[in-house]
Amino acid sequence: MHKAWVLFLVLFLFGCAPQDAQLLREIGKVEIPGREASGLTWHTGRETFFIVTDEGRVLEVSRGGTVVHDQEFPGLNFEGITFNPQSGMLYAAIEGRDRIVEIDPDSLAVLREFAVSRKLDGSKVITGGKEGFEGIEFVPDASHPDGGTFFVVNQATGEGTKREPSAILEVDLPLHFTLPPDGKKLLKGEILRGFVSPFLGLSGIHFDSRSGHLFAISDTEDRLLEATLDGDIVRTSVLPGQNQEGVAMVDGDFFIVQDEPATITFLICRFGE
Repeated sequence: MHKAWVLFLVLFLFGCAPQDAQLLREIGKVEIPGREASGLTWHTGRETFFIVTDEGRVLEVSRGGTVVHDQEFPGLNFEGITFNPQSGMLYAAIEGRDRIVEIDPDSLAVLREFAVSRKLDGSKVITGGKEGFEGIEFVPDASHPDGGTFFVVNQATGEGTKREPSAILEVDLPLHFTLPPDGKKLLKGEILRGFVSPFLGLSGIHFDSRSGHLFAISDTEDRLLEATLDGDIVRTSVLPGQNQEGVAMVDGDFFIVQDEPATITFLICRFGE
């Protein structure tokens, strides 16, 4: 397997992508008119999807595509969403602001906001002003005081940001801290470590609790990357569709949302020969 953990003080090379091992094939499709998706997560406690849009909306959607709940957050550009299976809370990444907001899945109200530093060991690992977090996933860890950490993907495309890594970053948020009564204090998170992806334009990420592996997608190169939490690349695959913005796994199948005009499109995919 390919070791991908690196120090962010070196020059990154992107031309050594591993050979695709298996084909991820499309087995179905679900379309929801009227919205454009930028991320999704499967909430195991509610057995529904939560989808975010870059127009600042959060939708709860059934597996069959029925919209259960739809809430607007004016001025926010959501680019990824995940949930904590221990608390049931949702966490959405805001592009370009390095912020993560905690959302109640029942009311879809924002409860807390976290600001994440772009630095690791004193050096910036995210430099593009409008780029940044494009996907987010909570990974449980019983030994961690907050119950786990978050993994985010950085959308470096190589266009004007050639020294910036296209990377998966582990982020620590102080989930055990509470806000003061006025609710105005901004909590702070930090990047713990990261590994460079062989693919540019990462746009979504999912954690599979059964294998303990991360799955990241690239909408720039139409690829799926499977890696361990320690940075070993397990396999890669060509990704069906185009403009893929989010990925979640349900019962062994991948649900991938595409960014299409006025339509949320789920591609249902699985590995095959």
